[in-house]
Amino acid sequence: MLKPTPLRVISVVAVVGALLLVAIWQSGLMGQVCEKAAEQQNEHCATYNLAFVILIKLREFVDDNDGLITALATIVIAGFTAALWSSTRNLWLAGERQMTLIEANAAQQSIDMQASTRAAVRSADLAERSIAEAKAHSERELRAYVFPATSHLEFSETYEPIVVMEVRNFGKTPAYECTTWASIWVEAFPLPAHVTLIPAPRDLPMSKGSLAPGSHYGFSHKRDNLPVSVSEREMIQGGGAAIYTYGCINYIDCFGNPQSTKFKYFFRNAEASPARRGNLSQYMDGNEAT
Repeated sequence: MLKPTPLRVISVVAVVGALLLVAIWQSGLMGQVCEKAAEQQNEHCATYNLAFVILIKLREFVDDNDGLITALATIVIAGFTAALWSSTRNLWLAGERQMTLIEANAAQQSIDMQASTRAAVRSADLAERSIAEAKAHSERELRAYVFPATSHLEFSETYEPIVVMEVRNFGKTPAYECTTWASIWVEAFPLPAHVTLIPAPRDLPMSKGSLAPGSHYGFSHKRDNLPVSVSEREMIQGGGAAIYTYGCINYIDCFGNPQSTKFKYFFRNAEASPARRGNLSQYMDGNEAT
């Protein structure tokens, strides 16, 4: 329903008045307009259509009350101006509220979009990590694992120590470019802190080969021209010293990743003799694998 305003009220009154005048004009009703001259006592009357009479009377009223009508017109104009100002102000306030609502919605949409983006990024990161973990788990399950399966110590007739071991692939896929090296020396037991284990020289000649799952190859290394002396054998048998062997097995798994198995064994508390085979035990550190 339309809200009544001064403009609408005046418009309705004007339309109704115009319609009434038209109706009176069409009805044929007549009326008289009488004028009295200043020097005469009698009035002079003329007959006109009633609508015309009403317009004449309205003009006379306006002429007789022009000050009042001017005041009323000023009041009406002031009312129109106030109504226009109020409408303009309400329109401005509505625009401000609309802009505030739009800004609030835009800010909320931005927050929601940022949250959605962060959630999507987290989901993507989780998916990537899951894929990486699944791949790593698959590789760990399927890759080659090459370790010494058995190991022992032998002595030549001149008491030169010889380490003998069986290297086996315990994994599910082949190992490629397998190499094994070892060093042997006599040292106090336990190893003094100053002892540094030196890796194999880069130019050390080593044979390479592939090792199928479950298969093995034999490896032996002799400390040439360095026999175990009598005093060393006595210390080894007494437990104050040990024969150590330290080395590494290097290979490449089927996924192209280089892998290695380091070993450190020792022999002590037993007679070092060419007539018997000595058991090797793992040392407390130095046995590591990738």
